[in-house]
Amino acid sequence: MNKKSRSSNAIKNIIVALLCQGLTFVFSFATRTIFIDLLGDEYNGITSFFQNVVSMLSFTELGVGIAIIYALYKPIAENDIEKLKSLMGFYKNVYRILAAIILALGILVTPTLKFFLETDVPLGELSLYFMIYLGNTAVSYLFIYKSSILNADQRNRTVKLITTFFLILRNVIEIGILLLTHSFIAYLLVQLVCTILNNLTISAVANKYYPWLKEKSVKLDKVEKKSIFDDVKSMFVYRVGGILLNNSASLIMSRIVGVVVLGFYSNYNLFIGAATTLLELIFHALTGSIGSLNSAKDTKSSEKVLRECNFMAFFLYTICSVGMFVLLDDVVYLWLGPERLLGKAVCFAMVANLYIYGMLQGVMAYRTTTDLFRITKYIILVTCTLNVGLSILMGIKWGLFGILIATSIARLLTNFWYEPLMLYKKIFKMPASKHFIRQALYFVTTLVSGAITYFVCEKLFTEVTIISIAVKFVLCVAIPSAIIFILYFKTEEFGALKSRAFGLLKKIKR
Repeated sequence: MNKKSRSSNAIKNIIVALLCQGLTFVFSFATRTIFIDLLGDEYNGITSFFQNVVSMLSFTELGVGIAIIYALYKPIAENDIEKLKSLMGFYKNVYRILAAIILALGILVTPTLKFFLETDVPLGELSLYFMIYLGNTAVSYLFIYKSSILNADQRNRTVKLITTFFLILRNVIEIGILLLTHSFIAYLLVQLVCTILNNLTISAVANKYYPWLKEKSVKLDKVEKKSIFDDVKSMFVYRVGGILLNNSASLIMSRIVGVVVLGFYSNYNLFIGAATTLLELIFHALTGSIGSLNSAKDTKSSEKVLRECNFMAFFLYTICSVGMFVLLDDVVYLWLGPERLLGKAVCFAMVANLYIYGMLQGVMAYRTTTDLFRITKYIILVTCTLNVGLSILMGIKWGLFGILIATSIARLLTNFWYEPLMLYKKIFKMPASKHFIRQALYFVTTLVSGAITYFVCEKLFTEVTIISIAVKFVLCVAIPSAIIFILYFKTEEFGALKSRAFGLLKKIKR
């Protein structure tokens, strides 16, 4: 097992995540640019639609992935190899079944594609494209249990490095294929092959770290299986709700505003998605350490770490949200031209979703490492039901802006307040009032920072150039950072974050 300290593992995981995500974005950006130039906005929208449909079909995963991580923490901490062998053998069989179910569901869904996609592409071609996408996901399920043991043992960086290598390789080959053939199907086949190679490599690395994975294991008894399935049932609700919440927007967009506008949205979402993934990786890298801390049942220390996580989320997501609001239109204008701009109202709605989701990162880390997911499992269904209803109603009235802002409203009215309340009440056994006061102050600070930064940038620049974007980027980092420093430098959370940052720098220098 991984013998290094929680903080050492978390720091290394974060550094690797940041570097890998930067490389991933650069190559993804280059591939998207060439894709749009050669295949057009329609295929760009089709690609975005397929990605979301396949993600929705993945609800069959039933939350097994999170249940795996949760179940592995204790035997890893106790170095219980026999229990780990039994768990991993069980998960391998479960995921094989799930891969088959996803393929079957995909085949059933295929005839309905033309209902959602108003396109001249024949159903036969759409079906072939979709089945390749589907196969890409199903193949991953055959190996995903191997990456789970690496993540639970705080070796996230190993998985990330392998995945990034194959993603870069895939992008390079995709660019070559597109330039040589202009073939969408060849582009999709490259993704499938690289996914297979990526998963085989992760499997081989997991076998190297944990050679006992290849040994025959004793089957789990009925009591242990029941405990796991109880967790899976709870996470299933979150899984279904989360997928509907995050992926239903594309289905609604394709019907209300059309596949071309969906393609325009996916261009903006390339940047929002990259930022979201980058920041998620930071918190995901901390999850293993938080899980280890929570297993020690030190409630006071756990609550203190949550406050530090929330402040870090506030700092990072404020800078990111302000930057996205100020810069997104400018970047797309220079990148793809004025005809693909969506405007500040849509930017605001996308940024609102980014910020609100981001401010739940700390709570989500505790949800997956404590019993919170059992306590709050049904709130996500309320959230997604409200979101779908509001998205349709507001989308009909206000178009793309209405669809997007509906998600923010749904979150604010449900899990944004309910999950922290239950975490403090049931897990920490203390009032949540101070948590909500801090969140309100953070929110106001973000709004003020954004307004000041936007006003300054608009006054300084009237034309969009590379230089103006570069200067605005610096201001988007500097102004919110200065405001947060002035307002919060005396707080305990700021002091803790500063100490951890200096500690990180020292370790990097060494």
